[in-house]
Amino acid sequence: MSTILNKMLLNNNVVQGYINLLGSAFASSHGVRVVNTNFFNTLRRDGWNNVARWMRSSGVVESNWDTAPIILVPIFLGNSESGHWSNLFRLGTNLKCTIYDDSLGEPAALENAEKVHQEINRTPLLDDGTHWSVATRPSQCGRGNACGVHTVLKFTALLKAVADANLFVIDQNAQRYTATCQMVGDMSVAEFEESGRIHMLESLCRGSINLDHPAVASLELRIRGPAALLPLKG
Repeated sequence: MSTILNKMLLNNNVVQGYINLLGSAFASSHGVRVVNTNFFNTLRRDGWNNVARWMRSSGVVESNWDTAPIILVPIFLGNSESGHWSNLFRLGTNLKCTIYDDSLGEPAALENAEKVHQEINRTPLLDDGTHWSVATRPSQCGRGNACGVHTVLKFTALLKAVADANLFVIDQNAQRYTATCQMVGDMSVAEFEESGRIHMLESLCRGSINLDHPAVASLELRIRGPAALLPLKG
């Protein structure tokens, strides 16, 4: 918990603990599958075949990559002192879209997106029939340590939008899917980062996530495309 309280770069245990709560809250109702924080670095080091075998043996993903309608993938690039958190989520089972989100701001976020794209290309996370989209807003304050807060809260904003049946903006003229995330209301990015840490601490201590917390309510995530990728459950 010290990385939350001391405004440090969030460690694996904190990020994993929070997204596990998301998985528990949404797994049965929306088929959410949470991927371990070590997944991406293991993929880069050992390749897809080995990481898929490790995922099966560790029981991180309860259903396979093709049948899980929502897969959340936290991504950590760099070392524990100066690394950076971002996120990846894949939506859909027949028609699929994989979205990479990074709070670092352009052009660094786009450079990271290209690195991630190269690693996951031709895996079940990004096969030939999967749409690819990159979101880079809102950006974190400066080069601070709040990237982990942005990462987990954007996962939460995604699942809240799914639960509220307002994630998708249908545009039948669209040729591809695009994801946007923006701040809504009067909260500044700096206030969001502070409030987000408080929200995470409260969630981990209580063992559940308050979807009505001001930090969660301040983010709006939408996906525009020609059709909904998931059943529109109210």
